Amino acid sequence: MGRRRTSTAALAVLTALSLTLLVGCTPWDGLQPDGPPPTGGEAGQSTGPLPEPEPVDAPVEVFVAPRGQCDPDASGRSADAAVCDLEGAHRVVERLHEQGRARGDLTIRFAGGRYDMGTYYWRTWAQPGHTLRFVPDWWEPGTEEPAGPLPEFHGEPTSSHWLSVVRDASSPQPVGTVQIAHLAVTGYRNGIMVNGGLILGGSPEERAEAIDPPVPYVSVHRVVIEDLGNRHVPDAAPAEWALALRNVVSGSVRDSRFEWIANAEDDEKYAHAVYAMESEGVSITGNLFHRISGDPVRLRNDNRDFLVLRNHFVRSGTRAAVSDWHVDREAAKERDQGWEVSSEEPEMRGNRVYDGGYRGGRVVEWRPSEEVR
Repeated sequence: MGRRRTSTAALAVLTALSLTLLVGCTPWDGLQPDGPPPTGGEAGQSTGPLPEPEPVDAPVEVFVAPRGQCDPDASGRSADAAVCDLEGAHRVVERLHEQGRARGDLTIRFAGGRYDMGTYYWRTWAQPGHTLRFVPDWWEPGTEEPAGPLPEFHGEPTSSHWLSVVRDASSPQPVGTVQIAHLAVTGYRNGIMVNGGLILGGSPEERAEAIDPPVPYVSVHRVVIEDLGNRHVPDAAPAEWALALRNVVSGSVRDSRFEWIANAEDDEKYAHAVYAMESEGVSITGNLFHRISGDPVRLRNDNRDFLVLRNHFVRSGTRAAVSDWHVDREAAKERDQGWEVSSEEPEMRGNRVYDGGYRGGRVVEWRPSEEVR
């Protein structure tokens, strides 16, 4: 007897049954013979397309909170997973950079409250066309009035300063912009510096060839910097600046308060509030300078196109509200350093000088370098 043939109808039934069993099953890849059997699922169920990878220039936020509200080993990527200090925030950004990410805006958000911190040098800049920000967790673009408690950074006069944003060999060329808003800094020797990089040796012409591309814009808005200097600790080094800007091509310092930036008597004249070096196009507008033992605004070495507008200078200044200073050729030889040049006289409008200088004597609104020396 010959082999029985399977009818066409039977083949159709078997094929339909096989398809029914296969739909929704996870296929077995044959690599784990002792593993679990294939899993089933609802017929026709789809997992959908995989999410798109985050663009490398997507904005990145890193959250920082005071001790007791933070975890030094946290991810830092949400308010519930905040790190504890600037060092922790910088580690998060560096880790993202190693993954080829964080090439867009970088925003460091601080919860309100007190931070006891030493000096930190921040070396990771935003890429050109993007912004590095240091702001409270409640800050949003366009925020003018505080919408929550300020982050308050407390130090000691033995600490050089709170924060320097500085260039190094890994910095992009050129760099992006910098924004600092709604923060309070108190108790350090100096305050905040944005250092666009400059080689100090040699003549102005030689330095011009070595200079890094300038920082395109720095915004300092609604910042409170107070109680800096060795006024209370005479053995500490003297303060020089509450806010220092170097190699900045455009900027704004506005609606901020600088108070009790002062040194002990022998060093009084060295403590300034805003100290600008090799910069241009900076406006200093609507600020309060109160009890600044040196000149509140000091320009040093080839600053240009500054605007000083509607500021209030109260019991501040050794010689002037705004002054220029530079190391000329003769002094440079004595100090064995590169010589400097004077700065342009800034445009000054609507400022008020109250109650004389720091010691109550007369100060003028502007004094050029020749008269300061």
